[in-house]
Amino acid sequence: MSSTRLVVSTWWAYLLYAVVLGGILYIVRRSELHRQALKTNLALEKVEADKLKELDSFKSRLYTNLTHEFRTPLTVILGMAEQIKRAPQKHLDDGVELIRNNGKNLLQLINQLLDLSKLESGAFQLQLRQGDVVPYLRYLAESFQTYANSRNLSLRFPRNAGVAGDGLRPGAAQAGGDEPDFQCRKIHAFRRGR
Repeated sequence: MSSTRLVVSTWWAYLLYAVVLGGILYIVRRSELHRQALKTNLALEKVEADKLKELDSFKSRLYTNLTHEFRTPLTVILGMAEQIKRAPQKHLDDGVELIRNNGKNLLQLINQLLDLSKLESGAFQLQLRQGDVVPYLRYLAESFQTYANSRNLSLRFPRNAGVAGDGLRPGAAQAGGDEPDFQCRKIHAFRRGR
């Protein structure tokens, strides 16, 4: 009877050892899976934080660019209004036209912002078109005219820019390209006599 009792006790002991060992293995495996899940969540949170940081940086650059895009026409309008106020006979005709053009540009900027929201929603189709760069360069030069005047500078964009022999001229074709590279030769800025 003692050998039967010994066999039964040994059997229970082995069963108990197996249950304890199984429990330890279960706890170790579960803690390893939990650690891996935490590590994965941490990596996902880091990626998400990086994306949010990048989005914040993009928004900051966009805000800065938009501010500058609105600032230029507003500066021109305010500067020209001040010049018209000081000497209406001298600046009225050119000033009204410049104010009107810059008002149109502000309206176009606002429309472009609205188009951007349509683009994000998928309701807007991007339409690329080729255009004449000379009027845009003239607009840029005119945009800085009042600022140049306030600094006692003269800024001139040639009236016949784009015509061969003056202003913009086709230069050598770009390496590997078929279209000419335009070079600006005559935009003048100089300090006025004191």
